Amino acid sequence: MLIDTTSILLTKKFDRLLYWLILLLIVSGTLFTKTAIAGPLFLHDLCLLICVCLSLLTFQTKWHFAHIVYVWLISLGYLVFSLLIREVSTEIIFRQYAIFGYMFLYYLIFNRTIGTTDNLQHIRFLKFTGWLSLSLQGAFAVFVTIKGRNVFDGYNYYSPAVVLGVIIAAAAFVTSSLTFTQRFIGVLACLVLAMTTGHASAFLGVIMVLLTYLFLLTNNKSRLIIAGAGLLLLISFYLVLPQFSDANAGWRLLTWNHFLYKSIIDNYALIGNGFGVPYFDNEIVSKLFKDLGAVGFFSLETPMERWLSTAHNSFITIFFAIGFIPGLLIFYPLVGAVRYALNRKNVKNPDTDFLLISFIGTSVWCAMNVVLELPHSAGYYWLIYFTFCNQIGRGFDRRAESMNVS
Repeated sequence: MLIDTTSILLTKKFDRLLYWLILLLIVSGTLFTKTAIAGPLFLHDLCLLICVCLSLLTFQTKWHFAHIVYVWLISLGYLVFSLLIREVSTEIIFRQYAIFGYMFLYYLIFNRTIGTTDNLQHIRFLKFTGWLSLSLQGAFAVFVTIKGRNVFDGYNYYSPAVVLGVIIAAAAFVTSSLTFTQRFIGVLACLVLAMTTGHASAFLGVIMVLLTYLFLLTNNKSRLIIAGAGLLLLISFYLVLPQFSDANAGWRLLTWNHFLYKSIIDNYALIGNGFGVPYFDNEIVSKLFKDLGAVGFFSLETPMERWLSTAHNSFITIFFAIGFIPGLLIFYPLVGAVRYALNRKNVKNPDTDFLLISFIGTSVWCAMNVVLELPHSAGYYWLIYFTFCNQIGRGFDRRAESMNVS
């Protein structure tokens, strides 16, 4: 991939604030996010707050992406209510609220860039981070191998954000103007490096990149075949690969089923649980113990584990907090994605292809892990998300304004 790194460096100040935060997440990893400054305040959070304050010095009154503002306002209402009736420490309440806090703080910075920055700048930067992540993970895999360890055994990733970057790199390769052979080698490298992370869901994220790309290339009749093939592929993964049918996978399936039942049936798909309540009640804890022998919630050393461990699905965590139907607002960009896919023959745009595929691939990763709840890579995902929202918000008929920067 040929990336114009010079143009990335010569960005406006609000871009630089955002880009430096993302680069620090990728390059410095948990050293950046877990370095304590004072009390519950960590280095990443301090830098994020400073960047938000700087962006608000020249406040932009227009609020883009109304669905995000609605989600935040709903979550804010639940936060205030949770603080008024709190039964646990405020620190626990705010830790649970972090999934919405990170979303809105990164939104504030991105919202300030709209109107002052061409969306192409963000696209260039995202492709650059994909290339950077691929390089870092490749070097780390070599390092692990030199140390005499099996790089495919256990978790081996340079930083949590790099996993997202590998998925983005795959999207950049499939939508690039490189030759078929070059793209094939690039995507193969992404698949292999995704496997080295130790997360089956990272591998699945890259697979979804490929399936989404094929889905975009074909007509509606062929898309049904691809959807069916994708379903069969998932079933075969579950039956053949131990990573998709081991205790961790079983734990996730039981937990997701429980959380969704509570959100949709018990809470009528409208009511959320707010913050400061245990994610895992006695019912699911007992079921996990009986069916899987899981004893993690019985440890005396971690009495608040039920309040801190989530469903390992960031979107289900959102549903749990503010309600299923209100939480579905997060998926509003899929409306634009479907519109684009149905009309792609007339409005084909390689940049929109890249962003849509990146959005789908990285969302799969978020749907199987604790991502948006933690600072390690939440900002990276929201940059992808907001850039895609901005792209579809600009309309699909502006092909002349777009360039293939792969």
